[in-house]
Amino acid sequence: MKIRLNRTGIIWIFLILGISLLVNAQEDPILMEVGDKKIPLSEFTYIYEKNHGDNADYSRQSVEEYLQLFVNFKLKVKKAKDLRYDTIPELIEELAGYRKQLAGSYLMEKELSERLIREMYERRQQDVRISHILFNVRRNAPESEWAQAMSKANKAMERLESGEAFEKVAKEMSEDENTSGQGGDLGYITAWLPSGFYYLENAAYTLAPGEISKPVRTRLGVHIIQIKDKRPAYGKIEVAHLLVRENPSDPDASLEKIRRIHHLSLNGADFFELAKTLSDDRTTSPNGGRLNPFGINTFDNTFENAAFALQNDGDISSPVKTKAGWHLIKRLSKPEESFEEFRKRMKPQLPTLERYNNIKDILIEEIKNETGFYANYHLLDSFSLTLDDQFFTYRWEPGNTSSEVLISFDEDQKFKLSDFVEFARKNARMRMKYNREKPPGEALALIFDEYSRQLIMDYEEKNLENKYADFRSLMREYEEGILLFEISKNIVWDKASTDTAGLRKYFNRNRENYFYTPEATLSIIKFAGSPDANIQEIIEFLEKNSTEKADAKFNKKQTAFEFSKEEINAEDPRIQNMAWKQGALSPLVLNENVVYKLEKIHPNKYKSLEESRGYVMANYQQELEEQWVKELKDEYPVRIYKEIIDKIIKS
Repeated sequence: MKIRLNRTGIIWIFLILGISLLVNAQEDPILMEVGDKKIPLSEFTYIYEKNHGDNADYSRQSVEEYLQLFVNFKLKVKKAKDLRYDTIPELIEELAGYRKQLAGSYLMEKELSERLIREMYERRQQDVRISHILFNVRRNAPESEWAQAMSKANKAMERLESGEAFEKVAKEMSEDENTSGQGGDLGYITAWLPSGFYYLENAAYTLAPGEISKPVRTRLGVHIIQIKDKRPAYGKIEVAHLLVRENPSDPDASLEKIRRIHHLSLNGADFFELAKTLSDDRTTSPNGGRLNPFGINTFDNTFENAAFALQNDGDISSPVKTKAGWHLIKRLSKPEESFEEFRKRMKPQLPTLERYNNIKDILIEEIKNETGFYANYHLLDSFSLTLDDQFFTYRWEPGNTSSEVLISFDEDQKFKLSDFVEFARKNARMRMKYNREKPPGEALALIFDEYSRQLIMDYEEKNLENKYADFRSLMREYEEGILLFEISKNIVWDKASTDTAGLRKYFNRNRENYFYTPEATLSIIKFAGSPDANIQEIIEFLEKNSTEKADAKFNKKQTAFEFSKEEINAEDPRIQNMAWKQGALSPLVLNENVVYKLEKIHPNKYKSLEESRGYVMANYQQELEEQWVKELKDEYPVRIYKEIIDKIIKS
């Protein structure tokens, strides 16, 4: 039975089918022409592959079958556009609503989520050695303290720019007591750095070896970093270890012991058993010395370097000396994660990460730079001088404000001071949340920052079609889905439901197709005793004779079987493996010692139009649609370039 869907359902069906219009202008030949409309090959291959999935084998049969469906779809959309359905205000408004829903999520997905996932994955492929100069700032310190730290950093930058060695400036100026003596050397770091250090991580992974960053704020203070080296990331490794603690009174004995154990491990002794019985690390010895997978900067550098130097699973290191004592290290595994695996694992976690908001800030700054963003801060400052504490209340009314341009970007994007002031007036809650925390001028600056960010994100959303081909395709899918729904509704679905005379004519022409479930008389023949040759003889007789004749023949001296009759329909589960014909006999059902026989097939009982209306209407819709497609093909000649099809056929 044909199901009628609402417009949203139809549109989502087309999204699932993937009717996407991806166009590669350079290598995208024209596959077909529908009237005067040229359709590129990419439109067809995209929908074909998306709908067939792993079964997209490009066999001639599957391609040609799907091509016909694609042609019919394009014919209907062509007709809708020629009838100017795309100018109907309600449909334009509906499409705009879909776009509004999609644009925000698409922007977050494409420009933020995908970008962040790619960035996180690529950074995990590299370790970076850095040195830094740090100027400490207390937690929750006022801006004045940050300004002092930034002033110190600027003085350090002046010295570095004048040619002084980074190590010398770090020793003399850095407030990191742990590293200043070593010229600020932090060793190798690996992504991702903890919360509060995203911008330092950015500098580390975007600068080249030898380069020095501008001052960077973190939760510790203001840093200047220099990139010392970059190497392929060590990643993570899983090992087991065995520890022999050094005996201060006899260090040679400890070394000799670890050497003996090493010799045993290389000559077939079970490493895990050795660790259980001989390791001095009581935390890991019960587990055979196994450690959780770890990356760099987790343990002693010497231990880590020896572990990561092991080339193969199962390799065992030579004795390794750390502050804890002497170790043997056995490599168990070195997990590698593909980008797709990483994406699947990380995507649900993104909104919880601090860097998710950080990268949005970076995106906004990039768009500002791309579009030539300009803000007249002098005009904003002048307006802020007119504010008092009334600004933090619902009752605040700004009065007449200047129509001077406050913000401009991308040539034609201009916003007046009065536009911003109206934004601030309407957002009373935003104003009120700063009450008693900030003076009016500072609060206004924060609201202005939110306003300008909103303008930039709105601008970016409006330009998604220009920036992303797949978003253009997505919006075209929605547009064509809306048009297809509306024209199909008017020409096929509504007509089928309102054309009473046409529906009855269709029913009268095809009434033999609408009947109740067929019925029959069924004999249930149950044999006495266990199956034997006599039962097989009876069954063979029943194949050509009635049950009554079998009863007369085989039940004379003793009862060989009993039988009864029932009136059933074709859906009876007992006959599902039998042919629906008079005289049909089932195989012997061994566990019941029964056979079934269709004694008589009864004539069909036909339904009235009212009794079968749902099925009749669905079939009438199908007929109307087929007639419509035929008319469309007469109206719009379809030309398919066979040579293009032949090029994509694989079997």
